[in-house]
Amino acid sequence: ITPYSALRPTHTMKGEHVVATHARNGMGGLIIGIQVQPAKNGFRQKNKISIPKRALTLIAKEQVIGSDTSRVKAFALYQMDKNTSKQAIVPGPLILLTRNEPVSVNIVNKLKDPTSVHWHGLEIESYFDGVAGWGNKGAELAPLVMPGDSFTVYITPPRAGTFIYHTHMHDMQLLAGLYGPLIVLKQGETYDPEKEKILLISQGGPDYEHRKDLLNGTDKPDTLYLKAEKEYRFRLINIKLVGDMRVSLLQNAKLVNWKMIAKDGADIPWQQVVMKPAAQDINIGETMDFSFQPTKQGHFNIEVRNIGNSKIIKMPVYVR
Repeated sequence: ITPYSALRPTHTMKGEHVVATHARNGMGGLIIGIQVQPAKNGFRQKNKISIPKRALTLIAKEQVIGSDTSRVKAFALYQMDKNTSKQAIVPGPLILLTRNEPVSVNIVNKLKDPTSVHWHGLEIESYFDGVAGWGNKGAELAPLVMPGDSFTVYITPPRAGTFIYHTHMHDMQLLAGLYGPLIVLKQGETYDPEKEKILLISQGGPDYEHRKDLLNGTDKPDTLYLKAEKEYRFRLINIKLVGDMRVSLLQNAKLVNWKMIAKDGADIPWQQVVMKPAAQDINIGETMDFSFQPTKQGHFNIEVRNIGNSKIIKMPVYVR
């Protein structure tokens, strides 16, 4: 399995871009890797990779986005030689996978520094999970993807839900925009962007000390338009460097109600799916899904507050 630490990485880490120290320092220190073996009488899966029918290419590169002349680090996504996203964007392009369907993702590094991509929340082979210097293939360890190089990842998602992909360089690469939403669908399910709304919380800025909280890549998000009596799924993702957040949905400064239906890629048991006031704390690395069905027209606000200070990001919501 993939080693994972609940400890948050610090911006003062040294050697995090070095394969020899990345698995330890890149995850915040004090890391213990755990190898899970099958039972003696259990089924032992052969360490063999079948070639998936579906192939993606994820390119990390520097790019000027919008009217801002500063360069950001961002992802572009290609599928079967078709440009799925014409340019790199922040947050990165939505990656849609299907449970139990294998896919290959060729990570191409066009940056000036090494990188790696972590598939946050998915249980996949450690060798492909973006922690350089670690692996479950004997002496063969997961590499950093060096500038001008590439590395092919093989994923068979075991669960459906809301996840995150992001650089495992937890410093300026993450602040510069190398992250994006990852959704795994159940077999036979389709993704409807009209009903499913991604709310991705992150941080950005020229350096660690001057980072800003962002919602879907901006501190001034555009209006979200909904329709009355239609049920929506809000997929909340927190991929900040530091600082937990509180997300609220209000009308006339009063909380409305919603239902939590999933957390960290796992469905909530039906007995626990109840209407509750729409205010939720979400920690770094967490994902949460909520069902919301507005009953009447009007103006709402989604507020994202940094717990511990008064800064708020407001996304206007208009129900037609």
